[in-house]
Amino acid sequence: MNKYELALAVSGKLDSEAANAVVDKAKALIERFGGKINSVDAWGKKTFAYEVHKQRDGYYNFVKFEAEPTAPEEIEKRMRIMDNVLRYLIVSDEDEVQVGAPKEEQRYEGETATAAPAASEAPEQAESADEPEAGDTAEEAPAGETEVASESEAE
Repeated sequence: MNKYELALAVSGKLDSEAANAVVDKAKALIERFGGKINSVDAWGKKTFAYEVHKQRDGYYNFVKFEAEPTAPEEIEKRMRIMDNVLRYLIVSDEDEVQVGAPKEEQRYEGETATAAPAASEAPEQAESADEPEAGDTAEEAPAGETEVASESEAE
């Protein structure tokens, strides 16, 4: 299970009890999708930096929880249509997320040291195949002219 944080801005037109009821609904959503709530940090009523849905203030709440990776998407779908929720955002708690090895490292774990040089030789062989042979140079234009011709053909 990964750790997440839900930032929630509830309408300032509500009284504190109604705002707490909206936060309780959000917590119920988290639990509905298998999440476990670790902490709730209620900042209270604050003034917004700019108007949100023609409102100047709202209640800020931050809910830290643990859930499966698919849960935040499902929670956000339901938060989008909740009444009196002005803004919401679910972010990963970066310090707590367990990240696996990058794909590049995982790919080369099983390979031996002799396999890597063989892969690097393949591009050199391909480059040599692109070079014209000694007999072909008379029929082809010089390298600089072919680039110009190919650019004008592309236009």
